[in-house]
Amino acid sequence: MNQVQSLKQSIEATLGKENVVIDIHQLSANDFYNITYYASNAAAEDWDLSVGVAWEPNYLDPSTYLDVLKTTSSENTKSFMGYDNPNSQAVEKVGLKEYDQLVEDASKETTDLKVRYEKYAKAQAWLKDSALYLPATAYSGAATVVSRIQPFSGAYA
Repeated sequence: MNQVQSLKQSIEATLGKENVVIDIHQLSANDFYNITYYASNAAAEDWDLSVGVAWEPNYLDPSTYLDVLKTTSSENTKSFMGYDNPNSQAVEKVGLKEYDQLVEDASKETTDLKVRYEKYAKAQAWLKDSALYLPATAYSGAATVVSRIQPFSGAYA
């Protein structure tokens, strides 16, 4: 709850309380799951800002962050962007197909890592500039994993 209150205070301090209204609703676990993870469609996901719905990367590449917001990633777009139909008028109007193309172009670069990262940076910049998706939290720190097999010792070994 402290995290949510801190986020509320930060947003209100930045934008001004007169410009934004943030009502905190503390939910039971069942109610939270029903409007997030168990929701059958975007309309059933009845929330505007959440610190409980998140994505954590599974590998060391920008695609692990950016692929989840492509219009073809239906479960993620339902949760993170609030729509079910990748061909909807809203998707077209805000230009998400342009984002899809930027991510697709970046994913095709498999020989030059610097160029790949530059292309993903363009996709990330487009997403940031559009303000369609604003990450509210970022977790850091890694669980230390030590392998018993030498010489490998580390989280990605």
